[in-house]
Amino acid sequence: MEEAVKNRGLYDLKIMLNKLSSNPSDFSLMLEIQFKIVYLILRRERDIKRLKRKSAMLKSSLRKNRLSKEESALVKSEIKNIASLINEKKFDVYIYRMFGDGVAFIYIDRFTIKQLFYNSLDYNVKEHAGDLGGKSGLRDEWALIKIAFRQGIPALLHDITMSVRHGDISLLGNDEPFLIEVKSSSNVNKRIERQKASLEKITNFITTDEAKGFRGIPLIKREAMNLPAEYHVKALNDCLRECKENGYSVVEPEKGFHIVAVREYDPQEIKDKFDFITSETQCVYLNDIKNASQWMPLSPFTLLIEDESDLCDFISGDLSIFCFISLDEMKKTSESEGVELVIDLDGDYSLLFKKFNDDMIWGVSRQMLLRVSLEMLSMSWLIRANIQKFNNFNLPGGSGDFKLSEGDAFKKPLEKYRPLFKK
Repeated sequence: MEEAVKNRGLYDLKIMLNKLSSNPSDFSLMLEIQFKIVYLILRRERDIKRLKRKSAMLKSSLRKNRLSKEESALVKSEIKNIASLINEKKFDVYIYRMFGDGVAFIYIDRFTIKQLFYNSLDYNVKEHAGDLGGKSGLRDEWALIKIAFRQGIPALLHDITMSVRHGDISLLGNDEPFLIEVKSSSNVNKRIERQKASLEKITNFITTDEAKGFRGIPLIKREAMNLPAEYHVKALNDCLRECKENGYSVVEPEKGFHIVAVREYDPQEIKDKFDFITSETQCVYLNDIKNASQWMPLSPFTLLIEDESDLCDFISGDLSIFCFISLDEMKKTSESEGVELVIDLDGDYSLLFKKFNDDMIWGVSRQMLLRVSLEMLSMSWLIRANIQKFNNFNLPGGSGDFKLSEGDAFKKPLEKYRPLFKK
């Protein structure tokens, strides 16, 4: 019964999220879905606290009571079952917050959200605020959210998300989000001062697109790619529709990039049947990334998968999704642009480029490559766009002259890869 209620809640959230995605100006719906997420999170947090109290009582009975061997085994088994239930409830909270991420990504640029996921001092992930129910300022934050909506300003409560970790709420419009830290007290201490300084750094960077001494980098700039991004979201959802009818489906939206959806067969058995898988193929199992809570800060699966039942099945594990990326095909795309590509899937820079007969090496992060599988970003676009961006940096007076003139600062982290290049 409880599982059916949970699935109904997820189904309803997805319907609301789809409506909001198609009509972002429906601010009443935006407020409603946030309230529903808050309610669901608080309910699960109460369940977790209740289970933890029960587990503590059982552990106490093991220490204090003289139980028989059989009784002790039963108590230990119950403690183990409770621990499993707690993990399930925590996973539910994570899923609800991924719907919150869905709301955030409708209104905030995905690359801005990336900045809001990390510390302002470095690129370590900023710690999440923790339990929603344990926050003394939640009432004040929600009151401010409602005031903003009454003024016709959409506002986001950050604690319902997994990825937005700076500030408590943000006011949203056509530009970058306006981040607000809500304080229920006028007291000032070092912690509050650090929070304020951190928020100012992040706000300055996302509004001006550049900063000095930010996250340990002398000068950092954000610039849009010259080529409009290309995605295969439609191909994925077409694949899922076919999978619902046939039990599995395979699509190849571009040469060397395969999407596989599986329902009725063992995923490993299906994987072994595909002739396009070679030693030069990267396999990304989306279910593993979802289950390990490692999807952030990319656009969430709650937006990626369009159909309500498909999303619920993906969350429960009844639907498995694989992406297979041909590394050879990526190299061919790069070579056609006159650039050699070295791929290091385990490094911080997964894609490393060097123009033929040129010294400069530049790289694309592992996270950016992961967008191919988790956001259905075109892999050929990723190659072409980054090469074009580099070429623009090399133009006289181009925006990248600073980066190239400060060559040593940018070459050293990638210099170790030079022996891997052939030309």
